[in-house]
Amino acid sequence: MSLSLIFIHQGYSDYLPFTLRQARATNPDTPIYLLGDADNDRFDFLNHIDVSTFSEAVTPFNRVYRHRSTNRQAFELACFQRWFLLRAFMEAAGLEAVLVLDSDVLLYTEAATLYNYHIAGHEFGLCIPDAQEPFRWSAFPHVLYWTRPVIQRFCDFLLDVYTDPKAFTPFQEKWNYHIKNGLSGGLCDMTALYRFAHAHGLSRTANFLNISHDTTIDLNLNKAENESPNAYEMAGPLKRLDWSEAPYPHGYHLRLKRPIAFLALHCQGAAKAYIPAFYRGPHFQGRKRLSLAVAMHYRLRPLATRLSVPLRRLLAYRRRA
Repeated sequence: MSLSLIFIHQGYSDYLPFTLRQARATNPDTPIYLLGDADNDRFDFLNHIDVSTFSEAVTPFNRVYRHRSTNRQAFELACFQRWFLLRAFMEAAGLEAVLVLDSDVLLYTEAATLYNYHIAGHEFGLCIPDAQEPFRWSAFPHVLYWTRPVIQRFCDFLLDVYTDPKAFTPFQEKWNYHIKNGLSGGLCDMTALYRFAHAHGLSRTANFLNISHDTTIDLNLNKAENESPNAYEMAGPLKRLDWSEAPYPHGYHLRLKRPIAFLALHCQGAAKAYIPAFYRGPHFQGRKRLSLAVAMHYRLRPLATRLSVPLRRLLAYRRRA
């Protein structure tokens, strides 16, 4: 199976040179595309695609989208829009199958290896944890395998959900549950992907969290959870990683009592601070400066967030006084 790698990212982030170069280092002959904008058109080792070329592809969904989340509407809408943009690009480029990576994912294997170990025999694949407590309904797309017919069906599924009251009912029930219980979150593309995976058929969907050939995909470096809760040993705020067996980092699986190789690490949120340290590609100009910038930004941001809460409360108190 011929696979292309695709990243979708708006704007420029200092960690992009690491994650994009990591993918290129492990896939020297694989086509890599960055669906981005003018701000991130700065990498000569991949194919940059300005998504504004396909802006009309999102219009049908924009017209019907209803925001049901405690997160910002612009953020959630963009998460949905990316799949319509990707569908349009795949059609225009004639791509039959792609592996989509979030821009905070470090890939340590060839796309062909991931395909052979986890995808072969399936036409759709993503990360679905076992724990789906009431209305969690989350399938994670940080590593996602699409074939063109399936992404076509998924986009049609999204339009159906937001135009057919009967199709939207379970989504509204999830949102009502969040409101009733004072929970953050709500409806997002991960909700839709979870429901679509069940409609597509879990037996026909590759779950990258499952262990195959003693390998897996990391769900979230900040959590012990992977295919099951508390699956891996932690070292402080991150999964404990053993780098002694190249080319993959290994985590210690607590139930199986043995190391499992991570084909990719998902450096979500504060874990982005460690992207430069976990980068295993060749040296590049400006690496030291960018390493410091990424580490400082993502280590200081949680502190700034914690400090901003009492500061906002103080300002609000003074305004009332």
